[in-house]
Amino acid sequence: MPKLIEIAQNNRNPAVRKQAMFWLGQSNDPRALQFLKKCCRSEALAQYIFEMYSRISLRNRDISQ
Repeated sequence: MPKLIEIAQNNRNPAVRKQAMFWLGQSNDPRALQFLKKCCRSEALAQYIFEMYSRISLRNRDISQ
């Protein structure tokens, strides 16, 4: 998780940072939520993004099983 957060923060390529943010949202890890909160202007927005990615992840997992 720390490496993914580092990539999301520091990678020079915006597409790579975007993918890292996506996977942070998929992770259901509290450290990812904390990072998203720091990135967003609103804690509510960070929570919303985290929850939306988590739902997508769960839905995709259900479909593949």
